[in-house]
Amino acid sequence: MIQPDQTVQPRPIEIEINEGDISVISRGLNEGEQVVADGQNQLRAGAKVSTKPAGQPGRAPKPEARGPAPEAR
Repeated sequence: MIQPDQTVQPRPIEIEINEGDISVISRGLNEGEQVVADGQNQLRAGAKVSTKPAGQPGRAPKPEARGPAPEAR
């Protein structure tokens, strides 16, 4: 879940139905709460995020923005 200070806090949820890009959450969220829908596996509790309107894809960082690539051995 996205907190008011734009940080994330993991929370367990239960998905009742999942069909394509649509999921019905039966437990774990309240109406109006914002969630991370893309890239959540890269986040840690307390990480800062920015929000985008629904339906707009996020952008992955360029490889050089993540630091140098490890050298091949």
